[in-house]
Amino acid sequence: MDISPLEQDWRDKMGADSAMEYLKKNNKLLVSPGTGYMASQENSEISAIRRQCRKVIQEYSWNMVFADDEQEFNRLYDQMYKEVMELGYETMLEVDLQNAKAKEAARWEAVERFEENNRE
Repeated sequence: MDISPLEQDWRDKMGADSAMEYLKKNNKLLVSPGTGYMASQENSEISAIRRQCRKVIQEYSWNMVFADDEQEFNRLYDQMYKEVMELGYETMLEVDLQNAKAKEAARWEAVERFEENNRE
């Protein structure tokens, strides 16, 4: 199979033939333990913000991909950013960050329990 110049450049810079090889060689691969953690059901306000932001981001992202120039791209990005912030993006982000932190804490707790149960 032919390797594109971009692929070859990546391989040369990363010192690996694939992303998995790079992660293994550089000790960047981590298995995340399973847990019973489930985020609580989000309220209707957050769900509405999420739907509205998703719609705005999808619409502007497509327009940004096909922007005629960098100036148009930046204008579209700025408008997208303004609209999602007005919709309450930061409120949604805070909920998502809290859920991510709780999930991470549950994973570390699972690791600690595993280690405690396997000490000899």
